[in-house]
Amino acid sequence: MFLLSGCAAVTEFLTTATPPAFVPTPTLEPTATPGTLGVDAPITLQIWLPPEFDPNADSAAAEILQARLDEYSQLHPGVRVETRVKASSGPAGLIESLSGADTAAPLALPDLVLLSSRNAEVAADRGLIYPLQMELDFSPENDWYEFAEELAGGETTWGIPFAADGLVMVFRPSQTENPPANWNDFFESGQRLMFPAAEPQALLTTLLYLSEQEAASSLAELNLEAASLEGVLQFYQQSQASNLMPYWLTQLDSDQSVWDAYLENQTELAVTWMSRYLQQAPEHLSAAMIPTSSGVPFTLATGWIWSVTSPGTDRQAAAEDLALFLSEAGFSGSWTQAAGYLPAHPSGLTSWEAGPNQSLASIILPAAFPAPNYSTQMTLGAAFQPAVAAILKQELDAAQAAEAIIAQLTND
Repeated sequence: MFLLSGCAAVTEFLTTATPPAFVPTPTLEPTATPGTLGVDAPITLQIWLPPEFDPNADSAAAEILQARLDEYSQLHPGVRVETRVKASSGPAGLIESLSGADTAAPLALPDLVLLSSRNAEVAADRGLIYPLQMELDFSPENDWYEFAEELAGGETTWGIPFAADGLVMVFRPSQTENPPANWNDFFESGQRLMFPAAEPQALLTTLLYLSEQEAASSLAELNLEAASLEGVLQFYQQSQASNLMPYWLTQLDSDQSVWDAYLENQTELAVTWMSRYLQQAPEHLSAAMIPTSSGVPFTLATGWIWSVTSPGTDRQAAAEDLALFLSEAGFSGSWTQAAGYLPAHPSGLTSWEAGPNQSLASIILPAAFPAPNYSTQMTLGAAFQPAVAAILKQELDAAQAAEAIIAQLTND
């Protein structure tokens, strides 16, 4: 998954393939007793995390995470766990810090790092993280949601899922009694939907297109089917003609820009990430699934994984053991609810407090499809985004936009 890039990624995206038969492998559980790590104690395991996952922050989620780390040390006398916070991006961020340490100071490398899907792809491509030595079964039968295997890396397991996220639609119950579930409901509602139409990745268009491919189980199985693509573009065209997707959406290039505009009451509905809704939404907002043509729930999932960065075999085993401990379903449930993320385990969701958020998450997670890797999505976005923008600006109709997209991806 992480190694796809550029035109090669699109070629695979456009090629129909038969998936190999899945052969379950034994699921390894976290060690529960001291002295089973297979390494000599004492040992210090160092973890790098993005700021939003800092266990020393002043929040309930941070307290839960720190308590889990303390529990691990108690279960493994002589094992000390240290954490260090690194920015998600930039010259002092996780990836650049890993690259610098790998080149100039290998002894300064951490043993375990928490990476977003995007950063995990980059780290794997640069050789900064190692495939897991253990075999893990990410099937639903072993208490994982279906997107978990791709989140972990696909054919090569580059880490263990820790937290997930998915795209949703936010609304104001005072304005929207019944949020639209399908496109017909959306048009009948007469309510405007905001999304980042200038976003380079064009995630909403990808989501709507993939929602039409009900039998697909991986990107490699998809053909860019003209009728489905044109149907999505006709949805945009009709929405623009009904003033439900005004042209000024083409000025919004990120989830943050959409959120800021939505809080200023510029539309009745908006597409955003579930994590943003859980963490930042005022009490008067609610969330629902994004309308699809059929009304069948569907979304794109992304997330964060624990990846091993230590080059030493013994330390890798110790880091994997800790990663398993930090990914256990019961802990994942309590931590994700407190932190405002989604669990990757079905049983993790059962520990959430009953209410609207748990109900929505119980719909999102089984319906979530792994978002394409970054290189594939950027290639698709380079074709999708200008075509959709042209429709919203009334420069192209749906048929013309579909032709332009297929021509660009085929030529690339």
